[in-house]
Amino acid sequence: MNVRFPVAIIATLPLLSMSLFTAGCESSEGNSVEIKASRRDLSEKGQTSVLTASGWNDYKWTLSDKTIGRLDKDTGSTVVYTALSMPAANSAYKNQVVTCQTTDPGNGGGAFATITLRHVSQGGSATAASASNTASSGGSSATPDLVIEPTSKTIRSGGSFGLTVVSPPGHQYTWRVVDQGTSDGSSESMLEVGSVSPTTGSSTTYRAPSTGQTGIVTITCTDKTTNKSASCMVRIN
Repeated sequence: MNVRFPVAIIATLPLLSMSLFTAGCESSEGNSVEIKASRRDLSEKGQTSVLTASGWNDYKWTLSDKTIGRLDKDTGSTVVYTALSMPAANSAYKNQVVTCQTTDPGNGGGAFATITLRHVSQGGSATAASASNTASSGGSSATPDLVIEPTSKTIRSGGSFGLTVVSPPGHQYTWRVVDQGTSDGSSESMLEVGSVSPTTGSSTTYRAPSTGQTGIVTITCTDKTTNKSASCMVRIN
Protein backbone atom coordinates (compact mmCIF):
# COMPACT_ATOMS: atom_id res chain seq x y z
CA MET A 1 0.00 0.00 0.00
CA ASN A 2 1.38 3.37 -1.00
CA VAL A 3 1.28 6.06 1.70
CA ARG A 4 0.81 9.61 0.51
CA PHE A 5 1.82 12.62 2.63
CA PRO A 6 0.07 15.90 2.18
CA VAL A 7 2.14 18.38 0.15
CA ALA A 8 2.18 20.86 3.06
CA ILE A 9 3.85 18.33 5.38
CA ILE A 10 6.48 17.38 2.80
CA ALA A 11 7.28 21.04 2.19
CA THR A 12 7.90 21.69 5.89
CA LEU A 13 10.22 18.76 6.52
CA PRO A 14 13.41 20.49 5.21
CA LEU A 15 12.61 23.58 7.26
CA LEU A 16 12.04 21.50 10.38
CA SER A 17 15.32 19.62 10.01
CA MET A 18 17.17 22.90 9.38
CA SER A 19 15.71 24.52 12.49
CA LEU A 20 16.67 21.53 14.64
CA PHE A 21 20.26 21.67 13.35
CA THR A 22 20.54 25.40 13.92
CA ALA A 23 19.22 25.15 17.48
CA GLY A 24 21.99 22.71 18.35
CA CYS A 25 24.85 24.80 16.95
CA GLU A 26 27.25 26.79 19.11
CA SER A 27 29.43 29.74 18.17
CA SER A 28 33.18 29.22 18.13
CA GLU A 29 33.34 32.18 20.51
CA GLY A 30 31.30 30.30 23.13
CA ASN A 31 32.34 28.89 26.49
CA SER A 32 33.80 32.14 27.80
CA VAL A 33 32.97 34.60 30.54
CA GLU A 34 32.96 38.34 29.92
CA ILE A 35 33.26 40.98 32.66
CA LYS A 36 32.29 44.64 32.46
CA ALA A 37 33.02 47.26 35.14
CA SER A 38 31.21 50.54 35.70
CA ARG A 39 34.58 52.08 36.62
CA ARG A 40 38.13 50.82 36.39
CA ASP A 41 39.97 53.46 38.46
CA LEU A 42 39.04 54.11 42.10
CA SER A 43 40.55 57.21 43.73
CA GLU A 44 38.73 57.36 47.08
CA LYS A 45 38.13 55.00 49.97
CA GLY A 46 34.54 53.76 49.79
CA GLN A 47 34.26 54.28 46.02
CA THR A 48 32.47 51.46 44.23
CA SER A 49 32.46 49.72 40.87
CA VAL A 50 29.63 47.53 39.60
CA LEU A 51 30.93 44.34 37.96
CA THR A 52 28.69 42.41 35.57
CA ALA A 53 29.43 38.96 34.13
CA SER A 54 27.89 37.48 31.01
CA GLY A 55 28.32 34.44 28.77
CA TRP A 56 27.25 31.63 31.14
CA ASN A 57 25.50 31.03 34.48
CA ASP A 58 26.29 30.41 38.15
CA TYR A 59 29.21 32.79 38.64
CA LYS A 60 31.65 32.85 41.56
CA TRP A 61 33.88 35.91 42.21
CA THR A 62 37.26 36.14 43.94
CA LEU A 63 39.76 38.94 44.66
CA SER A 64 43.54 38.94 44.49
CA ASP A 65 43.85 41.25 47.53
CA LYS A 66 41.09 41.35 50.14
CA THR A 67 42.95 43.95 52.20
CA ILE A 68 42.33 46.80 49.74
CA GLY A 69 38.77 46.00 48.60
CA ARG A 70 35.75 43.79 49.08
CA LEU A 71 32.73 42.44 47.20
CA ASP A 72 29.17 42.73 48.51
CA LYS A 73 28.75 39.02 47.62
CA ASP A 74 30.77 36.34 45.88
CA THR A 75 28.10 34.79 43.62
CA GLY A 76 25.70 36.07 40.98
CA SER A 77 25.98 37.81 37.63
CA THR A 78 26.35 41.28 39.20
CA VAL A 79 28.46 42.24 42.24
CA VAL A 80 29.58 45.55 43.74
CA TYR A 81 33.25 46.15 44.55
CA THR A 82 34.15 48.68 47.25
CA ALA A 83 37.61 50.17 47.81
CA LEU A 84 38.74 49.76 51.44
CA SER A 85 42.06 51.60 51.20
CA MET A 86 44.04 53.80 48.84
CA PRO A 87 47.78 54.20 48.15
CA ALA A 88 49.65 57.04 49.80
CA ALA A 89 49.65 60.32 47.89
CA ASN A 90 51.98 60.32 44.87
CA SER A 91 52.77 56.64 45.28
CA ALA A 92 52.23 53.94 42.70
CA TYR A 93 48.70 52.65 42.25
CA LYS A 94 47.57 49.25 43.54
CA ASN A 95 45.99 46.62 41.30
CA GLN A 96 43.03 44.48 42.31
CA VAL A 97 42.55 41.48 40.02
CA VAL A 98 38.95 40.27 40.07
CA THR A 99 38.28 36.74 38.81
CA CYS A 100 34.87 35.45 37.78
CA GLN A 101 34.38 31.72 37.14
CA THR A 102 31.29 29.75 36.21
CA THR A 103 30.57 26.84 38.54
CA ASP A 104 27.84 25.11 36.51
CA PRO A 105 29.43 21.96 35.00
CA GLY A 106 26.61 21.75 32.48
CA ASN A 107 27.25 25.26 31.26
CA GLY A 108 30.95 25.32 30.58
CA GLY A 109 32.08 24.81 34.17
CA GLY A 110 35.60 26.09 34.63
CA ALA A 111 35.27 28.98 32.17
CA PHE A 112 36.64 32.13 33.76
CA ALA A 113 37.82 35.67 33.08
CA THR A 114 39.60 38.43 34.99
CA ILE A 115 39.50 42.20 35.14
CA THR A 116 41.91 44.60 36.84
CA LEU A 117 40.70 47.50 38.98
CA ARG A 118 43.19 50.23 39.94
CA HIS A 119 43.37 51.98 43.29
CA VAL A 120 44.86 55.36 42.40
CA SER A 121 46.36 57.88 44.82
CA GLN A 122 44.52 61.20 44.96
CA GLY A 123 47.65 62.94 43.71
CA GLY A 124 46.88 62.05 40.13
CA SER A 125 45.77 59.47 37.57
CA ALA A 126 46.99 55.91 37.31
CA THR A 127 49.11 56.98 34.36
CA ALA A 128 50.81 59.71 36.33
CA ALA A 129 51.28 57.48 39.36
CA SER A 130 52.92 54.72 37.36
CA ALA A 131 55.14 57.10 35.43
CA SER A 132 56.27 59.29 38.33
CA ASN A 133 56.53 56.86 41.22
CA THR A 134 59.63 58.22 42.95
CA ALA A 135 61.45 56.57 45.82
CA SER A 136 61.69 58.79 48.90
CA SER A 137 65.37 57.98 49.29
CA GLY A 138 67.60 58.67 46.33
CA GLY A 139 64.84 60.15 44.17
CA SER A 140 65.09 57.49 41.44
CA SER A 141 61.95 56.52 39.52
CA ALA A 142 60.60 53.04 40.21
CA THR A 143 59.99 50.84 37.17
CA PRO A 144 56.23 50.36 36.72
CA ASP A 145 54.86 46.83 36.40
CA LEU A 146 53.32 45.79 33.10
CA VAL A 147 49.57 45.16 33.39
CA ILE A 148 47.51 43.53 30.63
CA GLU A 149 43.92 42.35 30.34
CA PRO A 150 42.63 39.78 30.50
CA THR A 151 45.06 37.65 32.53
CA SER A 152 43.09 34.43 31.99
CA LYS A 153 40.52 33.19 29.51
CA THR A 154 38.65 30.05 28.45
CA ILE A 155 37.56 29.68 24.83
CA ARG A 156 36.63 27.00 22.31
CA SER A 157 38.79 25.84 19.41
CA GLY A 158 38.75 28.44 16.67
CA GLY A 159 37.60 31.18 19.05
CA SER A 160 39.33 34.52 19.49
CA PHE A 161 39.53 37.43 21.91
CA GLY A 162 41.40 40.70 22.34
CA LEU A 163 44.17 41.60 24.78
CA THR A 164 45.17 45.12 25.80
CA VAL A 165 47.96 46.75 27.76
CA VAL A 166 46.45 48.62 30.71
CA SER A 167 49.65 50.28 31.91
CA PRO A 168 52.18 51.76 31.58
CA PRO A 169 51.17 53.61 28.40
CA GLY A 170 53.32 54.82 25.55
CA HIS A 171 55.91 52.01 25.59
CA GLN A 172 56.83 49.45 22.94
CA TYR A 173 55.28 46.01 23.43
CA THR A 174 55.65 42.58 21.82
CA TRP A 175 53.29 39.58 22.05
CA ARG A 176 53.92 35.83 21.70
CA VAL A 177 52.18 32.50 22.40
CA VAL A 178 53.80 29.76 24.51
CA ASP A 179 52.60 26.14 24.63
CA GLN A 180 51.76 24.86 28.15
CA GLY A 181 50.79 21.32 27.20
CA THR A 182 47.56 19.41 26.65
CA SER A 183 44.58 19.85 28.94
CA ASP A 184 44.84 16.31 30.37
CA GLY A 185 47.85 17.39 32.45
CA SER A 186 50.47 15.56 30.39
CA SER A 187 53.61 17.23 29.13
CA GLU A 188 52.74 16.42 25.54
CA SER A 189 52.87 19.55 23.41
CA MET A 190 49.92 20.80 21.42
CA LEU A 191 50.16 20.42 17.66
CA GLU A 192 49.08 24.04 17.23
CA VAL A 193 49.05 26.88 19.75
CA GLY A 194 47.13 29.49 17.81
CA SER A 195 48.41 32.94 16.94
CA VAL A 196 48.42 36.58 17.98
CA SER A 197 48.04 39.42 15.50
CA PRO A 198 49.59 41.92 15.49
CA THR A 199 52.68 40.81 17.41
CA THR A 200 53.59 44.38 18.39
CA GLY A 201 51.62 47.29 19.82
CA SER A 202 49.46 48.00 22.86
CA SER A 203 46.72 45.55 21.83
CA THR A 204 46.42 42.28 19.93
CA THR A 205 43.97 39.49 19.11
CA TYR A 206 44.55 35.83 19.91
CA ARG A 207 42.93 33.16 17.75
CA ALA A 208 42.88 29.56 18.99
CA PRO A 209 43.63 26.67 16.60
CA SER A 210 40.54 25.30 14.85
CA THR A 211 41.70 21.66 14.88
CA GLY A 212 39.54 20.69 17.85
CA GLN A 213 42.62 20.25 20.03
CA THR A 214 42.35 21.13 23.72
CA GLY A 215 45.10 22.44 25.95
CA ILE A 216 46.58 25.45 27.70
CA VAL A 217 48.68 28.23 26.21
CA THR A 218 50.15 31.39 27.68
CA ILE A 219 50.15 34.69 25.82
CA THR A 220 53.10 36.78 26.97
CA CYS A 221 53.45 40.52 26.51
CA THR A 222 56.87 42.12 26.97
CA ASP A 223 57.46 45.82 27.57
CA LYS A 224 60.57 46.57 25.48
CA THR A 225 61.12 49.82 27.39
CA THR A 226 61.33 48.26 30.88
CA ASN A 227 61.92 44.62 29.87
CA LYS A 228 59.05 43.55 32.15
CA SER A 229 56.50 40.94 31.10
CA ALA A 230 52.90 40.00 31.85
CA SER A 231 50.94 36.96 30.71
CA CYS A 232 47.46 35.62 30.07
CA MET A 233 46.70 31.91 30.56
CA VAL A 234 44.28 30.56 27.94
CA ARG A 235 42.42 27.28 28.34
CA ILE A 236 41.17 25.87 25.03
CA ASN A 237 38.18 23.51 25.32
